[in-house]
Amino acid sequence: MSVAAHLRERIEKGIFSSGMRLPSVRTLSSDHGVSVTTVQLAYRQLESDGLIESKPQSGYYVKTIPVLPRPMAANDIKAFSTEPVESQNSVEFEYYMEHPGLLLGTGYPCMNAPSMAPLFTALHRQAQNYVQSPQTRRHPSGLLALREHISHLMLDAGCQSRTDDVIITNGCKEALFIALKASCEPGDLVAIESPCYFGILELLKIAGVTPVEIPADPVHGLSLEALVVALETLPIKAVYLSPNCNNPQGYTMSDVRKRQLLNIANKYDITLIEDDIYSELSYLLPRPRPIKSWDSENRVILCSSFSKTLTPDMKTGWIFANRQQKKLLNLKLMTSGVTAITPQMAIADFIEQGHYARHIRKMRLLYRKHLAIAQEKVLAYFPKGTHFISPQGGYHLWINLPNEIQISELCAQLELKKIKILPGTLFSPQKRFTSSLRLSYSSLHLYDADEMIESLAQSARQCLTEVKSSTFGL
Repeated sequence: MSVAAHLRERIEKGIFSSGMRLPSVRTLSSDHGVSVTTVQLAYRQLESDGLIESKPQSGYYVKTIPVLPRPMAANDIKAFSTEPVESQNSVEFEYYMEHPGLLLGTGYPCMNAPSMAPLFTALHRQAQNYVQSPQTRRHPSGLLALREHISHLMLDAGCQSRTDDVIITNGCKEALFIALKASCEPGDLVAIESPCYFGILELLKIAGVTPVEIPADPVHGLSLEALVVALETLPIKAVYLSPNCNNPQGYTMSDVRKRQLLNIANKYDITLIEDDIYSELSYLLPRPRPIKSWDSENRVILCSSFSKTLTPDMKTGWIFANRQQKKLLNLKLMTSGVTAITPQMAIADFIEQGHYARHIRKMRLLYRKHLAIAQEKVLAYFPKGTHFISPQGGYHLWINLPNEIQISELCAQLELKKIKILPGTLFSPQKRFTSSLRLSYSSLHLYDADEMIESLAQSARQCLTEVKSSTFGL
């Protein structure tokens, strides 16, 4: 185990508690039998992750993070509704609007990175080739070369993958929709993590299935205990979750809990729909294994896309499954036909030339740097009582504000400043998380992040002041 991983484990387990002074560089160097430089790099990595902080002439200390409220327990499942999904009004949040103040709410990756240039060059070249030879034969499952590359990516993630197990889709959303349609009938119940990616809520509504919210906390992820209670009492057909670099909370479930979840799925004969879209952007290396990698009974349908690692504009995602292939492919063809070939060829070329692997490495570093900036600003500017847990990948920070603040009132104030955030209520079919928000930090370097986050925090403080004034009749 590396020095950084050793320290991270002890911090997460509470062995090194908040505010505690960490061993000196020389002490760790001696204890682990590594160079001073290696220890210094480990400390810098943990500092970048927001887990520790350095104090001049004193050393390194575990950062003080406010205590999280108690996660929901298994017996809280009775509080979760099986009513149809309420309208989320989420369409406007799917699209990036060209105002710098709106970047905090977008789910778009950073697309102006220099490492993206070869992709756009490849796209231009493939478009020219297509004009000269437009009768390129299209396989219903997608471009063979790209499916081979995706199969190799799955092998790198620990999956027993074959090219024939991959179906190219128009982004991850289509993959998820097809997985839902293949696994469920209208009226069925689908367990979802709560909070949950808001896009899946719209897909559930369109598919005619009903969500059952299962609590998930930002450390352990989906509550397996609550899920078992739900499975014992409700006729649930499938479970949707994003166990790696979760959106919105940023957690990565441990391998132990992933395998426990798979055992539960096998026992209760349900399908797991695994959203793996952010895994390549994990800050922990090697990239975390998907649940699919342990799936000996072919119970998991994995869905992913290049939308978060490259760009959503190319609309290139995939389904990776070992059974129901004919049904999944028929649903894909009935839904949208064959996926556009030119973006597939460009991405295949980008991967073939080694550009994709280099780009991913650079994006991980960039997003970790942005995360450190975002965390620092939130801690500096937001009202007392605000808390969060550092995400383990991706580019979203789930922030819990003091309970007195209603996110709807905060959003109304921010609209006047042309700042867009994603309110926590958007991540629940019953509009829970009324004091939470998701802040995206993918493109903080493009604008004055300090000014925008301070302006956001100022509005939050103002909301809190107004609530207190109202409470005390001032």
